[in-house]
Amino acid sequence: MTFRSTSTFFHILNIFLISAGLILLFSAELFANPPLTGFVSDPNGTAIPFVSVYNKTNNNWLIGDSNGKIIFTNRYSPGDTLEFQRIGFQKVIIILPEYGDKINITMPFAPIQTDAVNILGQRYSRTTEKKFTEITILPELGVVESQQILASIPGTYIKSYGGPAGITTLSLDGAPSSHTSISYAGFDLTSAQNGQMDISQLPASIVSTISYSPNLDENQMEIGNAEGSIAIQPEMTGSGFTTSFGSYGHWSFSGNIASQSKRTRLNISSGKRHDNADYKATNPVNNRTTKRENNSFDQEFVSSTVTTLFSSNLFWKTMLMTSSQKRGVAGLIWSPTLNARRKDRLSILGTKLGWINPFGPGYLQFLGKKSFERYINPQSAIDTDHTLYTYQLIIKQTGNIRPNIRLHLYSDMKYDLMHSSETISHDRLSYQTKAAAVYFPSKRLSIVPMIAYNFSPDLYSKIDKDLQLRWHIPGNYGKFYVTAGRFFHYPTFNDLYWEPGGNPNLKPEHTDKISGGFELIEIAGITLKANLFYKKSKNLILWTPVQSYWQPKNIEKAIRKGYKITTNWHCPICPIHFDAMYNYVVSENLTPGDYYKKPLRYAPKETGALAISWVPGHCYFSLQMAHVGRRVAMYSWPEDLILDSYTIYSFNTSYRLNTGIGRFILAMAVNNLSDKKYVTLYGYPEPPRSLRLTLNYEMKNNVKRKRRIP
Repeated sequence: MTFRSTSTFFHILNIFLISAGLILLFSAELFANPPLTGFVSDPNGTAIPFVSVYNKTNNNWLIGDSNGKIIFTNRYSPGDTLEFQRIGFQKVIIILPEYGDKINITMPFAPIQTDAVNILGQRYSRTTEKKFTEITILPELGVVESQQILASIPGTYIKSYGGPAGITTLSLDGAPSSHTSISYAGFDLTSAQNGQMDISQLPASIVSTISYSPNLDENQMEIGNAEGSIAIQPEMTGSGFTTSFGSYGHWSFSGNIASQSKRTRLNISSGKRHDNADYKATNPVNNRTTKRENNSFDQEFVSSTVTTLFSSNLFWKTMLMTSSQKRGVAGLIWSPTLNARRKDRLSILGTKLGWINPFGPGYLQFLGKKSFERYINPQSAIDTDHTLYTYQLIIKQTGNIRPNIRLHLYSDMKYDLMHSSETISHDRLSYQTKAAAVYFPSKRLSIVPMIAYNFSPDLYSKIDKDLQLRWHIPGNYGKFYVTAGRFFHYPTFNDLYWEPGGNPNLKPEHTDKISGGFELIEIAGITLKANLFYKKSKNLILWTPVQSYWQPKNIEKAIRKGYKITTNWHCPICPIHFDAMYNYVVSENLTPGDYYKKPLRYAPKETGALAISWVPGHCYFSLQMAHVGRRVAMYSWPEDLILDSYTIYSFNTSYRLNTGIGRFILAMAVNNLSDKKYVTLYGYPEPPRSLRLTLNYEMKNNVKRKRRIP
């Protein structure tokens, strides 16, 4: 595909998305209600993917996701009779309970066809989902920044160039940001240009949950690597709108349409955001307070998800999303760029055809992605642009080859093409084939070997491998596990070709990893999870200053070791919820030379987060704390440049009002409550205390609620 035809394709896509969003925002039939969610598992507590749900009351269909999660949309009301179907399992029939907490459904194995099992659905808080951390973005929080949410992921260090206009990336356990894979709606968004994902390109209003797993998960083979995986799921609530305004000239508005026919579910969101974002900050060079200018941020987006269930064993899903950003680039606080601007746009088209055959579930998935950015700085006579195209085709099949052996097969082909004004065009064709087996030699013990073959013509031919042992606690109360593996990482386009600084002589990285831990789920009302890890990297790629610019170099040997703990607790007698996270990591550069045994740059030894929420009646109160320890910003002589530790507090409160026309939530958020002066990247101070008000509205369901059948 040529540059011209590819650009035209995404231009037409943008026009279609904007047109569809406007038409549906004004003319579609509107439905809404806070959806009830559920989790479907087998008797061992393992998630059952792509379960079909037939609503016998109104003759509608629904299908679960690849992780066993079910979202009961507005076409599903309390009292409805639901039939859960899946090849290899007995049918289960429930009566949908009242709106409230998540429900759990256990489907017995069925090697031989048996009659349906009738049970009554009920609320059930304990789950066995394979996520170390899962964060749900409640509407009661209002419109909040990504830093406040992502800080709750153990081991995460957020790197921001200051304020909403700053590019925001994250790293895990002291690794470079290029090691962190991020997916949205099941599609990998990691850039082949720099190996990162700019979180600010994902509008807050289209993000529903963020989950993190520190180890490879056979159910998410698309995005796993040595650092684990971070998966972001889109918002799937009912029709309504959200608007906010607050400090530093902030305002935003977004609208959402949720509609469902007998077999098709449609969700469309569109919105806009603006921030003036000029704020006072302290210059560390002269310790003077100055106004940080040229930090404005404008964002427009449209997102759409369509899911069609052709039958109980075949579905089709398409996701379209485009977000456009215009930003001021304030620059280093001691070297401001008052006229510099940056424009960037992310456009995604993803489609998935899923099936369930006698062997098990599978899917064929296509991703088309375009990322464009342009940077203009008149005072330095810079005008550059970069465009990256990515096309990816994935096929995956899962199934039981024996009652105690489950096989996961995965293969993908990806083509990346980069066109830049600063260098010649570069492209890369890559293939990856993975296989994993889950073997149960006994009821409580499972063994999970994985192997991956990575290949790119004339570039590399490498093998990844991983082995996990899991002991499952009786009653599905959690597990103990140990895992070991080796993982491969090839340099990005920027690592090899950036001008100036690209290093075509870079070697690929290899990381050996050993980890273990446990997950205790809802024992005496407490969930406790811990993970210990040791990672040794060979030829780790890090950017370091060379004369007047930066250049990536291979670090011959580096290690990272530590542990992470997360816990949460629901008070059984009052509406109080407690979440806490602590991460400790020691990193060392073991390459002989000037930096021997020094910590890796921007790798804090300690990070932690704490959140306490109280929900009395229609009110909501939440206090959050995020802590980041000291870390090396620059290697220097006679002493390294060290960034001070910081602790940030945030407060959220809201009031929920249910009316005849729908639900209103008025929320107030105070970020950086103590007005702390801090930076995540040296020379780019973060904003002081800010206040934000949000109004969220969800339309009332026009489908009459049914009483629960006794």
